[in-house]
Amino acid sequence: MTKNVITVRLDNPLQQAIEGLAATLERPRSWVIEQALQEYVTTNAWQLQAIQEGIDALDKGQGIVHETVKQRLLNKIRLHN
Repeated sequence: MTKNVITVRLDNPLQQAIEGLAATLERPRSWVIEQALQEYVTTNAWQLQAIQEGIDALDKGQGIVHETVKQRLLNKIRLHN
């Protein structure tokens, strides 16, 4: 896989945290940054997809009325008290 170089400006505390983590893990800073970015991108892509699926479901009329959700939650709370 081809790797590309990018430049990013970091505040000092974040840079120090990355350097400390890299030293502890005995990995290069670039590896730590790449892992962090991969996790961020994966998590946000999943969230955006889930949100879009929810919007699509609502557009198809597959939602649940707010009052129904509220009543279900109140019933669960009563069961656990």
